Amino acid sequence: TDTSICNVAFSDGNRWETPESPLLKGIQRECLLKQSTIHEARISTDDISKYKHISLFNAMIGFGEIILPITSISLRSSFWFVPLFFIKIKGTFSK
Repeated sequence: TDTSICNVAFSDGNRWETPESPLLKGIQRECLLKQSTIHEARISTDDISKYKHISLFNAMIGFGEIILPITSISLRSSFWFVPLFFIKIKGTFSK
């Protein structure tokens, strides 16, 4: 639900959703939730394909600076591989 250094949000083209149970509740994530820029959602690995984009962000990387097409993710075991980042799926988050 997080990369080694970032939180994540997924877009279906209409709204950005972030996992409701992140590994780390980052400062930027909390601000974006309070502003209703992103919304918490229960997201399983089966849901990933319904999204169009993934955004990686933290306190130093602003929301929207790194947005990748969902097709850039490949699911391998309990990790997603995104170029330059690894995203660990928390046990309660995976299917």
